[in-house]
Amino acid sequence: MILAAVIAAGVNGITPATSRIEAESCNIFGAAHDTIRISPIDNGDREGGRHMLLPRQGCWMQYNKVDFSRVNEDAYIIICVKADNNTTLCVRDKSATGKIISKIDVAVKSDGTAAQGSPFRRDVSGQWIRLTAPVQFKPMSVTDIVVTCEGSGASIDWMLFKNRPRYFRPVTKVAQPSLPDAQGFIRRWRLMEPISQDIPSNIVFSDTWLRRLFTNSQPQPQGRWHVMDSESYNMKLFRFGEKYGSQLYGNLFWCETIITCSEDITDVRLAAGSNGASMWWLDGKEVLFLEGDRRMVQDDGVSRRLTLHRGRNVLRCAVVNGPGLTDMCARFVDEKGKPITTYNITTK
Repeated sequence: MILAAVIAAGVNGITPATSRIEAESCNIFGAAHDTIRISPIDNGDREGGRHMLLPRQGCWMQYNKVDFSRVNEDAYIIICVKADNNTTLCVRDKSATGKIISKIDVAVKSDGTAAQGSPFRRDVSGQWIRLTAPVQFKPMSVTDIVVTCEGSGASIDWMLFKNRPRYFRPVTKVAQPSLPDAQGFIRRWRLMEPISQDIPSNIVFSDTWLRRLFTNSQPQPQGRWHVMDSESYNMKLFRFGEKYGSQLYGNLFWCETIITCSEDITDVRLAAGSNGASMWWLDGKEVLFLEGDRRMVQDDGVSRRLTLHRGRNVLRCAVVNGPGLTDMCARFVDEKGKPITTYNITTK
């Protein structure tokens, strides 16, 4: 039998989803056992206020009248939680069995039991931490939301929804060509959804290991691809993986674009940079290898002299990251290092 109770601290009126939704403002809670409780935060904790304990799977708490009208499709949730063991929380629409708005993997253990992609290298069990997770489904306006415990217990202090800065935008008219920007950087890329890798540390990024990875993991035509225009000169692959990948860290990214020239352009060089190691191919031939664990720097590596032939030239790169951010940038420059912009960019 499900037990439920109205919390006196619940608020009247509408709460914007983009403001902090405090535990003490929940309206209803329920569980298979009457053990859910709302308690003061430890006096020494800087978060202050009160928290809600969901002690086991099946427990839930509800907030009434949360307004999602100012939340965009690329939003994410920030939640302040504490747990003794790895667990999962779901924020759902309207009921404890409703559509999942966001799923939060609470990985607090640093050993082999930690959920894949845990951002923590140490054990943070029993400590207040802030976690983020993407919004999978966005309610259109005002709705009730329910937080459900999908595993072992967890305490919740507060949560809020944030709109992500626009790092890139999907291209709907892929047949319409793009151009390099004023500095010659290529902003349109066809990106394959990241391939998860078991990378405990970037220390594994030896030349031999990287070459084996890039050679043995060629992109598959059946992979899920997305055509994106970057909002800046560099493509934020970490943010792409955050939206389309299965884990945040330890990913292999495949990126490609097509350079279309009206005539041969000789004696050009590919100038590229990447956060994490990368390898670059032009028409199937390796032209640049940025080895090791590195930061993304504009023109960090420059290829030998190349020719962009009249017609289609396929530029492809692979980028790998371990426990960190990742992005990449590329352009073609002439013998004097000046950007070349006299070509079109397509992805098909």
